[in-house]
Amino acid sequence: ADGVQNLVATPAGGTWGGATTDGTFDPSALGVGTYNVTYTTDNGAGCIQTVDIDIIVDDACAGEVAPTLDPAGPFTT
Repeated sequence: ADGVQNLVATPAGGTWGGATTDGTFDPSALGVGTYNVTYTTDNGAGCIQTVDIDIIVDDACAGEVAPTLDPAGPFTT
């Protein structure tokens, strides 16, 4: 499982929203699903911009090949 991820956005000093309020994302705490994260900046001159992304958290087994079991037998009593 992946631990806490530090999200990076530019310019620095913006405001995080959605699934994070501090720029970190913890997939283990959130669990499987799709989570929206927003980042908003204000240049101080009335230009406020927001960008958002969806972060997908998969099951730890996603993409793994399932184990196989070879047939056995026939057996007799």
